[in-house]
Amino acid sequence: MQIPEKVRNLLYPAFEQARTAIHKSGRIWISTHRNPDGDAIGSELALYHALTVIGKKVEIVNCDPTPYNLMFTDRDSIIKSHENYRFDASEVDLIIIADLNDSSRLGTLAPIFNESKAYKLLIDHHTEANINVDLSIVNTQATSTGELVYYFLKFLEIEMNSDIAQNLYLAIMTDTGSFRFPRTDASTHQIVADIMQYDVDPVEIYEQVYNTNSINSIHILGSALKNITLHYGGKLAIMRISAEMLRSANASNDDIDNFVNHTLSIDGTKIGVMIAEVIGSNELRISMRSKGEYSARKISSHFGGGGHLNAAGARVKNISLDEAYKQIIEFAESVIESEGIDNE
Repeated sequence: MQIPEKVRNLLYPAFEQARTAIHKSGRIWISTHRNPDGDAIGSELALYHALTVIGKKVEIVNCDPTPYNLMFTDRDSIIKSHENYRFDASEVDLIIIADLNDSSRLGTLAPIFNESKAYKLLIDHHTEANINVDLSIVNTQATSTGELVYYFLKFLEIEMNSDIAQNLYLAIMTDTGSFRFPRTDASTHQIVADIMQYDVDPVEIYEQVYNTNSINSIHILGSALKNITLHYGGKLAIMRISAEMLRSANASNDDIDNFVNHTLSIDGTKIGVMIAEVIGSNELRISMRSKGEYSARKISSHFGGGGHLNAAGARVKNISLDEAYKQIIEFAESVIESEGIDNE
């Protein structure tokens, strides 16, 4: 596939600098945000497999473990979790951060990242970056970080293989909502057509990501669906999940990934929110989805979070489930009244 001219004009200068940094580096550390999603994991692993092909020593170390439904793509256990892996970053030459716009989202790895003297490269598609790096490959109009990684690897002329292709497909599929979000266009499908030549199985990837739920996940989903409340004539739907609900279903916080998507299946709903207590901490996990021009990101920013127009989230401490629920209802009013206008 030929790289579009607009991509070449926007990103080639950064690609050139990134290529130089990679060639100068012997040891590379790749990482991403807390609670990694398909775009994060897929982008990391695609980079890993590509850079090892050209002889680089690469480690992927994340703050949090890989979610259960994404473990299938890391069959060799390449990704390490900081909580159970002793990581020495002192000899790292290059750090590549994928799919985040704020260093605080590196969690327990943030101090290591901030103190490192290594060259730092960011590859991302989120707005309002708050991270100190030496070089950024950022396009906020991209569908996914996986899309940017695809173009970067094309620029590097690294030969595609099935491991790279599978993870690029995973990244793009998940962050486009299975190719249904607004930024999905002809170029998105051209990328997919290209990587599909390398033994990518879209049915298997979809099944692994979305249809490998535990029975505990199904039980907590039933309770969560009963808890949905509607506001502003049904335009806002909020799902609340307490730690007690999770414990009663013998479920974990990993079991509720993607639950927020159910809120938008309600007829007339424009903004859907899931608020969940995190077991064993004083944190709340807030996930948001929206339709059209209604801005999920505006609501998440109220809680110090971020994301995209139609998909955003936040982690907040020292606030109760009920208080967060009230604040979301109050703050969402202005977003709904303005039809969520957000010039991303």
